[in-house]
Amino acid sequence: MRLERSFWKIVDGIAASEGLTTPAFVSRLHSEVLEGKGEARNFTSLLRCACLIRTEQIATAQH
Repeated sequence: MRLERSFWKIVDGIAASEGLTTPAFVSRLHSEVLEGKGEARNFTSLLRCACLIRTEQIATAQH
């Protein structure tokens, strides 16, 4: 899986906020997608979307 460094930093922050290592968080998210959808066709894109959602949440909380 290829993800730009800036996205990995956000994924690291999401994982830390949930008390997980980054690999554990990514694994858990992947498992949840497989459970809910039966496949993860573009998991990297899903991670980018999760990062954007987190960024929006942080921006909203600061206002």
